[in-house]
Amino acid sequence: MPKPTTIFNKTHYPFVVLFFFRCRRRGFFFCFCFFFSLSSFYSFCYFFLFFNHFFYLGGMNH
Repeated sequence: MPKPTTIFNKTHYPFVVLFFFRCRRRGFFFCFCFFFSLSSFYSFCYFFLFFNHFFYLGGMNH
């Protein structure tokens, strides 16, 4: 199973660059806030999935 970061980089990197260059016209601050919220949301999801996987495997008992 590949790492989530590689999947994110391969699939979303061109779209992020496109969105970033398109959003510079509308406002850099808005784009930065949106990208920051999106990245924090993805990191939260990955952390939640990793925690669930770790918890269900019983890694804390080891």
